[in-house]
Amino acid sequence: LSVNRLVAVKVLDQAAAAEKRYSATHFVDEIQTIGRLDHPNVIHIYQADRTPDGRLFYAMELLRGPTLETLLDQEGALTPERAVTLVRQVLSGLHAAHAAGVVHSDVKPCNVALQPPAGGDGHDERAVVFDFGVARLREDNPHRGSPAIGASVAYMAPEQAFDGTVDVRSDLFSTGLLLYGLLTGWQRDSLDEMVPPLTPAAIADPHLLGVLRRALAYDANDRFESA
Repeated sequence: LSVNRLVAVKVLDQAAAAEKRYSATHFVDEIQTIGRLDHPNVIHIYQADRTPDGRLFYAMELLRGPTLETLLDQEGALTPERAVTLVRQVLSGLHAAHAAGVVHSDVKPCNVALQPPAGGDGHDERAVVFDFGVARLREDNPHRGSPAIGASVAYMAPEQAFDGTVDVRSDLFSTGLLLYGLLTGWQRDSLDEMVPPLTPAAIADPHLLGVLRRALAYDANDRFESA
């Protein structure tokens, strides 16, 4: 109110917080870590605190465009050029978050929004990664596993789904699934299909297929080391 800015406000439900083992202190520290980032592909967070009755909240940038989930629903699979452009932006935002010590742990289409350009001409749309509320601080080791909570089964990495741990490479697996879905419309229905069909029939571009095969390696040690 003091600067007359429209924002989005997210309030953490206390019962859900208790059920999902959220730490109040951890939540505020983590959101403040993201808030210190100044990156065009990471949601801008302006405040993280508690309401007078003790509920956790944060106030963030109000995004005007659709999420990638909505985009897929409306338009179907994207062209390779557009999909790659958007996912490169997602990776750029994740790289900044990882460098700050945060693993998102819930990368999926509904957690990436498109911010239309200021000119409104439809070009140079900006992909913004948001909803770091289930992310885990990873301290100093990018490959140190942290407890995984609250993430979507449809985009979980194997270690996240079966061992309950995440690190930066888990985010890269989820981003690989995101890219595959943007290219093909595919989405995992159950954990029995951990990896989608990685064949030339599904992904015609051999270089892109190679990138996806590495990003979606079942063993985290076989994936890319960083976003």
